Amino acid sequence: MKYIITFAMCLFLMCSCDNHDFELSEKEQVFYINQMLHFSIEPWDSLSKAYSYDFFLRNPKPCKEVDSIYLERKIPNKFEVIETSSYTREYNRDPSFIKLLPNTQYIVAHTGMGARVNIFKYYYTDPFGKLHANDSLNEHINVDSIRIRLNR
Repeated sequence: MKYIITFAMCLFLMCSCDNHDFELSEKEQVFYINQMLHFSIEPWDSLSKAYSYDFFLRNPKPCKEVDSIYLERKIPNKFEVIETSSYTREYNRDPSFIKLLPNTQYIVAHTGMGARVNIFKYYYTDPFGKLHANDSLNEHINVDSIRIRLNR
């Protein structure tokens, strides 16, 4: 009986795991987010003059959707966005555009549902303000998280 309950719990957990990953199209400068919950773009250095952005959905929607956030276009009205700056202590609700500073490192996070969705990726901007993936750091973080899982 114990094995049947364990098997049923494992089967439930496997079926309830959804894809909440996101990716950046560097050519188009757009984030594609699977089943968005809470999405944030923050400067790596908290003393940086760069702004932080928190994205929330205004209205509930079906779970199996891909949302897109364009970095070089106006932010759509379906998102509630909060723009903050730790340097100037400014707070702006629903800004029109995302302002990324050149030569700055950013942490992009997709979080929600407690500890079930907690995805962090690292990016940097070039001298022109275009966002690029920091592949060496992202691979290092992914390898370390796999090692932590295996050691448990």
